[in-house]
Amino acid sequence: MKRFVCLLLSLLTLGGLTACAGQTTEATEETVLSAAAPAETAPLPTQPPETTEPEEETTVPTEEATQPVNPSGGFVDLTTLSSTMVYAEVFAMTSSPEEYVGKTIKMRGMFSKGQLYAADGSLADGGTVFACIIQDATACCAQGIPFDLAGDYEYPQDYPELGAEITVEGTFEIHEQSGVEFCRLRDAAFV
Repeated sequence: MKRFVCLLLSLLTLGGLTACAGQTTEATEETVLSAAAPAETAPLPTQPPETTEPEEETTVPTEEATQPVNPSGGFVDLTTLSSTMVYAEVFAMTSSPEEYVGKTIKMRGMFSKGQLYAADGSLADGGTVFACIIQDATACCAQGIPFDLAGDYEYPQDYPELGAEITVEGTFEIHEQSGVEFCRLRDAAFV
């Protein structure tokens, strides 16, 4: 009886293997055929597909809004660019800040508040900083530019809710505080 059960199991196993072998051959032939097909297929697009983000309200552009992003000029308006281009420009601003010093920057992003590190690397009295955070098109990466509002403002009553969308405009500078340098917009205002 044991021999009969072993023989039956062996035959079932072999039958299962031979049944799969026919499908593997066909799949391999399909793979070979599709590997030879790229000459007949359409070329891949070089531009990313359009996203289906909701359209913003249309407004009549002002003189300032129609000026292009131009780091060599005096005004850089990031509010007229796509999310990908804004993220790239903010990355350029943080990578080569000396090219933007003294220029007026207008940007739209998410309001954020944070603490500055002291020179020794601790949070001990490093100060509070407010920033406009820009996310890339997929919202997986973010860059932020801190800002210092012109005038006498107190947090939280004079600031928007954390995470709210803001538009801020100010003069780009490299600021030093407690031995730490960082970029920021000084004399900024919410617009």
